[in-house]
Amino acid sequence: MINPYYVYIFGFSIPLLLYSLNWSTLYPELSFSLILFILLTFAIAFCFRTVVKRHRILSYTKISYNSNIFKISILNCFLWSANMAYNRMIPLLYILRGDSFFYTDFTGIPTLHVFIMTFQSFFCTYLFHMFLSTKSIKVLCFYIINLCPFLLIFSRGGFLVVIIASTFVYLASKQEQIFTFNFYKILMLKILPVLFSFIFIFGVLGNLRNTSQLGGGNVEAGNNLIYQFAEVTPDFVRLGIPSEFLWVYLYSSSPLANLQQNMNNEKNIIINLDTISGFIIDELMPDFVSKRLQSIFGLERREVTLISKAWTTTTVYSGSYFHLSWLGLIIMACFIMFFPLLYISLFSPYNYNNFHVSAIATLNTLYFFLLFDNMFYVSAMSFQLVYPLIASKIFHKKNKQIKP
Repeated sequence: MINPYYVYIFGFSIPLLLYSLNWSTLYPELSFSLILFILLTFAIAFCFRTVVKRHRILSYTKISYNSNIFKISILNCFLWSANMAYNRMIPLLYILRGDSFFYTDFTGIPTLHVFIMTFQSFFCTYLFHMFLSTKSIKVLCFYIINLCPFLLIFSRGGFLVVIIASTFVYLASKQEQIFTFNFYKILMLKILPVLFSFIFIFGVLGNLRNTSQLGGGNVEAGNNLIYQFAEVTPDFVRLGIPSEFLWVYLYSSSPLANLQQNMNNEKNIIINLDTISGFIIDELMPDFVSKRLQSIFGLERREVTLISKAWTTTTVYSGSYFHLSWLGLIIMACFIMFFPLLYISLFSPYNYNNFHVSAIATLNTLYFFLLFDNMFYVSAMSFQLVYPLIASKIFHKKNKQIKP
């Protein structure tokens, strides 16, 4: 199955390549020390991948149809209906009508919103694994139905998390065909066309959001607004690439630009007990724990420097550098390398045929999104890792009760 260390390498390699295109005047030049640091983490990750490879949990296994998915889907629909009723809005309808809408306008029911967002992502990943195992159209319909709420609330991030996790499940199912002619045929005829389609849809949704934020009506102005936000170079304009594809370039490469911006601006960071405790609370703990500790001790999460207010993604390393300079980067890199080993150790062999595929796909997705933010801190992503563990324990207990 796909290895999280390979995902980390891939996740940071693409933006490094895109960054070299120099399509935005906002971006500072990447320093040699930062490039060297990233390349060194690649080398360490490549070494760690052999340790994880020994575990059977990385193997792909099929699962059978589970009739409980109908009940869970009904419950999810009820909870999402309550969530949208609480806010008295369906964001997608607001945008399609041309009304002004900001994604922060939809908050949902406190606590419930975070739970249902995280559970829905895990459940969709599990359903896709079930679909690949059973080839059942019924399961595919349940998958699509459970994917719809992310579109209704216009959560591009939630939608992308599910699609990428599903992609990892699909690649895992084809792992025996990798490096064969048949796999490359699948890659060229199926995976890449679907990938480019989703990239284009992602850009279309971004342009729609811009149009909505302008008050609606002027679609062309909304489509062109991305050029102003990006401060694109004449080289990009001459290429004639549709604005929809510019979104992916910016979202992929701007995190490195923000990281470099912090390194340029924060060169005299003093390391003391306050900055060390701030690093532990802000960077190594999920936000639902971190925020409570901050309120107890009267602390505030420090905001990193951005190249522009439009581009807020900062990589997993920006906050670490902000607290502890290069020491923070080194500690965070060590945490990233050891976390998969810790997580996999929580599974036992009896779990391997049930939820481990969804678990590793979710872990891979988290590591893919480390480019954009500290996903260990963002509970909307990191908390998804808990559900496969809980489901595995429940499943194991039921099996014990069935045995004579």
